[in-house]
Amino acid sequence: MFSGTPTTEPVVVDTSLKSFRPFTTRTGDTCETMREAAAHNSVYDTKKFKKPKVYCAPCDCPELYPEPQPAAKPAAPAPKVS
Repeated sequence: MFSGTPTTEPVVVDTSLKSFRPFTTRTGDTCETMREAAAHNSVYDTKKFKKPKVYCAPCDCPELYPEPQPAAKPAAPAPKVS
């Protein structure tokens, strides 16, 4: 059953994460682009964390992505009193 000579199996190393990067989207992107980025990033993070990760595009799940609030305007300088 076992022989005195060791058998060597090739070691398989997953190097896909070295060339596979997550995508970022911008507010002006089309819904199709956002869906593709969500699908791509789901695969990337599933491989990276070795746990299933599923992301949803903002156009499909607006409840998960609240609208950004406009930045507060800086207060006007106080008038100088002499």
